[in-house]
Amino acid sequence: MKLLEFYTLESIDFPKLMDVYRESNEDNVSFFYPEETDLDKGRRLVEQRFYDYLKTDFYNKQGNRYYALEDNGEWLSAIRIFPVEGKDNTFFAEALETAPAHRRKGYARKLMELLFEKLRKEGSFEITDTVNKSNEASLQFHLNCGFEKYKDPACCILNGKVDEKAYTMRYVERIIKDKNRFVAIMADLRKMPEKSNKITAYGAGPDPYDFEEEAVDVLGEFADVIFEEEVFRDLHQEVVNAYYQLYSIDFMRCHEGISTFYENFYKNNEKEDVLRACKFFRDNNHEQLADIIEMGYCDYDQMKAVNKWFYNNTGEIYTTYRELMFLFEKMYL
Repeated sequence: MKLLEFYTLESIDFPKLMDVYRESNEDNVSFFYPEETDLDKGRRLVEQRFYDYLKTDFYNKQGNRYYALEDNGEWLSAIRIFPVEGKDNTFFAEALETAPAHRRKGYARKLMELLFEKLRKEGSFEITDTVNKSNEASLQFHLNCGFEKYKDPACCILNGKVDEKAYTMRYVERIIKDKNRFVAIMADLRKMPEKSNKITAYGAGPDPYDFEEEAVDVLGEFADVIFEEEVFRDLHQEVVNAYYQLYSIDFMRCHEGISTFYENFYKNNEKEDVLRACKFFRDNNHEQLADIIEMGYCDYDQMKAVNKWFYNNTGEIYTTYRELMFLFEKMYL
């Protein structure tokens, strides 16, 4: 069993491809040719329409490609993907289908596994597609393959088209180039106490800390190395974004006056990213932390209340840092 890749229409065995899509092509006869009563003739018309689309549209865009799962010369499943312009190794997928005679045998799952394996060799990647909300089987299949419900309603990454009846599903793999640095930081984190009301951003806190500066600086070093890894700079990963927002507000609060802190954090950090972090904190049992951070958007007086809360709750902040770092380790290392 192997994965076949096709960058040109001429390289595709079109009859074999149509065998995979035979059932859906027959279903489309009534949609495209409602007056056609001969099913075989109607299917051939749909197949010609399929061929014309590949020739004049799909393969006219550089990088578009088809994949098929083959076993002993027979095509079992197929899918087509589109690279997203301006985003490296980001793709939109559609038309995943298995030949009717080979369904419920795990071939679509095998196709996706081989596709992920191939893309993984090129580094980090992301795939999105659109699934109708009423299609429970497809939704479950995507979840079983590691996709997440990313947007509701669906919004196509290629053209921005919104579909209220569908979800955007997303699969992401982030390949870290220098895992050793993260591993070393986590080793240092394990040397630090599990609980402390003294350690926060770069060791600042209500009382002098009595740990070696190199150990305390693990928090700052983790923040630095995240942004040295290209795959994390966009803050799309929820745990990375949550750590960045927490460290950012904590560090600025410790080292700047309140007015400067307000200017630098609440006005310069993207509000959407800050609110995403707050949602992450709520989902992970840090409701008060989320409420406090959001409160700073109200006014200057509330900003002072945020500063006071952080000053008096370094123990919770430190615990949250550790939770985020260990979660990151579980997900990426």
